[in-house]
Amino acid sequence: HIAIGILVAAIGAVALWSFVPDSIKPLVPPAIVFAVAVAVIYLTSGVLIGLKRPIAGFAGDILLRPVFTLATFGMFCLTAAPDDVLTFGMWVLAGLLTLIGGGQIVLVVQTLRGMNNENIEDGETLRSLRRTWWRYALPSTVVVLATDFFFDINFIIVSPFMTQHEIAIFGVCARICSLLAFGIGTIYT
Repeated sequence: HIAIGILVAAIGAVALWSFVPDSIKPLVPPAIVFAVAVAVIYLTSGVLIGLKRPIAGFAGDILLRPVFTLATFGMFCLTAAPDDVLTFGMWVLAGLLTLIGGGQIVLVVQTLRGMNNENIEDGETLRSLRRTWWRYALPSTVVVLATDFFFDINFIIVSPFMTQHEIAIFGVCARICSLLAFGIGTIYT
């Protein structure tokens, strides 16, 4: 799975590089690092919450990521040369988010090493855990994909075919669906 993920990221990076205007190309590498770091934060947050460490899981996503983002944005606003600072700020933010993701990976590994695995060796307990996992994992995965990926990609796909007013209406409808998906997601967590 990791090799497929790296392949998809490489193909996406090449495609992104070829469609981006020259003035924005310096922002592409930090944006890719940023995207991978945020994906790691989302994944490790979910794993930590599933491992009964909700504070550790939510801290990176709900507390640290917004604080670092706002601090970097504040740095953009306070500087006189925004072109030079934008690329530097993107790298700073990507680095900080990578640190958060790396820290959460360490927490996941430590939590897994500290777990008592005696009960899991029993075959029936393992089958029961798998059933429980799939009962909650599949709907949660669908909700996350719908909210984080499909609603945003729809704007990119439909924008050449719609007027600004139609896109605005579509955006309102998509946000209502997103709100509904959030409600359904809270039921399953």
